[in-house]
This record gives sequence, C-alpha cells and structure tokens, in this order.
Amino acid sequence: GLNLARGGRGRAEVHLETIGKPSHSSSPQLGHNAVLDMMTVVAAIEDIALPEHPLMGPAILALTDIISEPYPGYSVIPSLCKTTYDRRLLPGETKEDVLNGVLQLSGVQGIKLNAKIAQGEHTAYTGATLRSEKFFPAWLYAQEHPFVQSALSGLHAAGLTPQTRAYRFCTNAAYSAGVAGVPTVGFGPAEEGDAHVINERLKLDELKAAARGYKGIIEATLG
Repeated sequence: GLNLARGGRGRAEVHLETIGKPSHSSSPQLGHNAVLDMMTVVAAIEDIALPEHPLMGPAILALTDIISEPYPGYSVIPSLCKTTYDRRLLPGETKEDVLNGVLQLSGVQGIKLNAKIAQGEHTAYTGATLRSEKFFPAWLYAQEHPFVQSALSGLHAAGLTPQTRAYRFCTNAAYSAGVAGVPTVGFGPAEEGDAHVINERLKLDELKAAARGYKGIIEATLG
C-alpha cells in the first residue's frame, strides 16, 4: 500500500467454443462430443508459454467457467461446449495476439474451435444501451514521465515515501491511460492480496495516510 502505480495489467474476457455433433447418449459413436474436444483444448492451453514483464510479472490465462449445450443434457451427446477465460494483459498485447495464441495451439488440429473477445452490454440511466468488447489494454508510463514525477512530488510533500510499481489487476486506467491517452497514476491504501477475499481489510493508519496522499497528488498535479 501507499505506493504509486505508473502502470497496470489489462484484461480481456475470451470466449471459446468447440463444435461437435449431437446424438443419443446410448449411441455416442453416432455423434461427436464437444466437451471432449474442449477438454483437449483446455489441457493444451495449460501448456501455453505466456509472456512476462519485468514490472507487471507474467500474463495470465485463467479458466473461469465452462458449460455444454444442450444443458441439461437429458441423454444427448453435447454438440457445443463453451468456456470463458480471463486473460490478464501486458503492455503492447493486442486482441489479435490474444486470440491467435489460442487458435494456433498445437495438438488441437481437427477440432472445430472458435475464439472471440466477449461482448459487454450496459444500460445507462438514460435508457441507452452501450456495447463494447471486453478488452481493456495494459498501460505503463516511464518513471521519468512528468505526470508520474508530479504525483511523486505531491506524495513526498505529504510526508510519504512511496515506491513506484504496477498494478497486477485491471483498473479503469485501462481506458483512461490505455485507450484515451489521459495521463493516469494509481494510489491507495491496502495490499492487492487483500482484495476479493474473505475478511477483506485495510489498516486504518494507511487509510489516513492515503487521504494525505490524495491531497498531495491533487495539489501537485492540478495546482
């Protein structure tokens, strides 16, 4: 906690599907089981060599859900199997990099495999529906970037002694810095490992110090 983030991993939600052929489960040889194909794909994905970054660590490709169709099966060999992967991105990685890394897997030749970036949908308070791909790029600023240096000077003025780092999760800066090009840094109390866990917590002393840090950053960058 209380360090300054000058970058962060991005995130992509990847949907995979394998296509088989339905049949009655009493005659499985007449169909083609899409789940068995997906099992082969999942096993191959576990062997993918993902890139690494000196500040952000390794890229990540984590399986988060899997379902077959029809569901429930009711004595039908599944003709479709879908999985969702959470892909944590490093600077410079593109949608094409992510999808090609899966579609060009070795050991899955002959499998009918589709891969795409998931679509997100959100209804705004006006009733308008917004749609976009769930691809949020990584972002990174050099230590010497003027905005980073201004933020650091503000933290020092607040009596803090931060180091610079990069977030290993994805934040809204994936858009502000990674897409819109708005200079962005991250700062706050607590530790990454304490988020999204049972008994999520932070130290009150860090919370108070963070408030001073926010004030220092605002004054240094906007004053």
